[in-house]
Amino acid sequence: IQYKGNLQEDFAKILKEGLPSSVRDEELGQLAQDIPVVKALDAVLQHAIADRASDIHVEGQEDAALIRFRIDGILHDVLTLPKSAQATLVARTKILANLKIDEHRLPQDGRFKVAMLGSDVALRVSIIPGFYGENLVLRLLFESEKPRTLLELGLTEGQADVVAASSKKTHGMILVTGPTGSGKTTTLYSLMTM
Repeated sequence: IQYKGNLQEDFAKILKEGLPSSVRDEELGQLAQDIPVVKALDAVLQHAIADRASDIHVEGQEDAALIRFRIDGILHDVLTLPKSAQATLVARTKILANLKIDEHRLPQDGRFKVAMLGSDVALRVSIIPGFYGENLVLRLLFESEKPRTLLELGLTEGQADVVAASSKKTHGMILVTGPTGSGKTTTLYSLMTM
């Protein structure tokens, strides 16, 4: 399915609907339930899913919030929002992931699932306090994709045979390591499917 639309145009409409220009802590819980905030997070998620992004970053800056997508291992600046949007997007994400909405000084991790654009996506949430507010990272894991074979992952036949034989042993361990977005989880799902 091809998702049509431009994230900046979508956010221009949402900002006109009334995304708050300033936010107090005691208002966050209510604001995170408001329609413009729900639409804002949905728009970000829809565009990330359409672009097949592996991560969404919401980073606080001195006077703005920067949204970036990691696509094919490269982090792309996607959108700059007003500073108040950062707190409301983080609060909305905390509600979806069942995290403490009033905790701003400690890191928090959680997860939630969405079904959008014909894809079932599990999202892992990491919220880290920063100098300019809380930073948010969402890892997108597309559940509707079928696990790939070891050959489809790029292993040679000889390597695939060694890994397959090792996975059938009753003792020992297989280490799957690599940088962010390198395919560790995909490899483990393929091994479990075998």
